[in-house]
Amino acid sequence: VLLEEKDNVIILAQDLDVASVHTIKVMKRSNARSSSAALVSLELFDGEKLMPPPPRKRLIEFVGDSLTVGYATIANGAPKWSTSTEDPTKTYAERIANTFDADYSIIAISGRGIARNASGDRDKLLPAIYTMLDLYNNPDVPYDFSVQPDLIIINIGTNDENSKNMDMTPADFAAEVEAFLKMIRSNNPNAYIIYGYGMLRNRFFDTIRDTIESLRAAGDEKIAFVAFERFQREDLIFGHPMAHAYVPLGERLIEGIKRLTNW
Repeated sequence: VLLEEKDNVIILAQDLDVASVHTIKVMKRSNARSSSAALVSLELFDGEKLMPPPPRKRLIEFVGDSLTVGYATIANGAPKWSTSTEDPTKTYAERIANTFDADYSIIAISGRGIARNASGDRDKLLPAIYTMLDLYNNPDVPYDFSVQPDLIIINIGTNDENSKNMDMTPADFAAEVEAFLKMIRSNNPNAYIIYGYGMLRNRFFDTIRDTIESLRAAGDEKIAFVAFERFQREDLIFGHPMAHAYVPLGERLIEGIKRLTNW
């Protein structure tokens, strides 16, 4: 549903079987940088509210940029990007979560990088976003990390490779990647961390892989790098992959997760 007004009344479901139990799931599909949204109230005209279903067996956290946001997954011939063309459930995230009976969260903003954003600036970089509850809409509220994921899947660095950042050296980027990963580890001491990279660009491919291998050699045995195959031009729209392109990528990640975590 496209929300075009400040306040909206939406019929989520109707004509349901009154003898059955129904679960309603409400998700905001678009970037936090595009807008904020909240479910203010839920009104029933029949039946009763039951307790929410219990958490699933595991929790997976997905960290990234527009590739994790699903920037153009459902563009379907649209003339340009809008919030209606993106859907993170059409990336690999939901497929992976369902495979492993996991709930999932997504920490991803289009255009963001680790060291520099796509525009060459350092405003609201992903490491800063990661430590806050909502840096765009509640900039003074830190995240407390009381909910701990079992697995963190990272895919970021493409914006750092943007043409406006050509003066950044691999060594400079490696230092930022290392600091970011150490910060994630300090806040999530027991999570397995998988860093996948290579979907669109590969100038820093070796830098990311070597940094992760260095962390493993230093004693972090629960971190790994997974190489992504580069997408073909026919898989892209607005320079980003469409939903079908994520399917084989998701399968590759699923096999990697099984191998690395023994799930």
